[in-house]
Amino acid sequence: MQKYINNTVRNDGNALAELLKNEIIPDSLKHFSNYGFIAKTPDGKNQLVIKTRPIGDHNENITIENIEVNNTAITTAPAFMMEKDGKWYTLDEVIEQMRPQAEKDKVLITDCINGLGLYAVQQVMDDASSPKVSEIRDLIHNLACYWGFEESEVKPEDFLNNFDKRIKAAKSGAAVTSEEIIKSSASTVYGLYRFGEDMIVSMGTDAVDYIQLAIDFMIEIAADWDFESDLLDGMIANLKTEVQAMRDELTVEQSANDETQPGQNGGISMS
Repeated sequence: MQKYINNTVRNDGNALAELLKNEIIPDSLKHFSNYGFIAKTPDGKNQLVIKTRPIGDHNENITIENIEVNNTAITTAPAFMMEKDGKWYTLDEVIEQMRPQAEKDKVLITDCINGLGLYAVQQVMDDASSPKVSEIRDLIHNLACYWGFEESEVKPEDFLNNFDKRIKAAKSGAAVTSEEIIKSSASTVYGLYRFGEDMIVSMGTDAVDYIQLAIDFMIEIAADWDFESDLLDGMIANLKTEVQAMRDELTVEQSANDETQPGQNGGISMS
């Protein structure tokens, strides 16, 4: 693919650093992620069953601790709980605390989707039948659905309709400018990073292919847009490490299943 950045304007990582300045970056990739359930003991008391899993270490440990739960809202069991700064919260309380960040995330993802649209237009400029266009369209739909735009004023279908109009216009000769690309670079790659990072925590190995797709597009877009940033390099490295750990986990699970699966001769299948 040809380059689209005017050589007189540098598309460096300053915009990404500026974007992150006021961002609340989840630290779940660096620290223990604790969650649990309130369960009733035989004598009727509330007991917090804690599941502790270090991200990246797939030897999960489950412990049971009797601790005082200072929350009068908990009247029934089981109740899902999450830890933050040493305190435990119900799911409703967590959602309420995350609401401001969720709104910021939607702005970020909207900007990311816009940037992906620009990138798709570039694909059409190079090759009107590029298969990348449909991949980007699917990715936009996944981003919009994952961040809950079904319940927003702007629906996932609206993003897709806008995307289709841009692609149609591109096939008729519409183009993008260096200024548009530079303005969208940071939010596009960071939106993809947040998408991948969030799925690591919320979906784990079930999302490994989606996370890999996010990584691939981050690398491609950064290369084609001449976007240079140590921050971006670190983000990509983080996602790659987690994806490899999940693939290793899937391999171990598959091997265990193969070893315990009865063969046709009634023995153990090792294939």
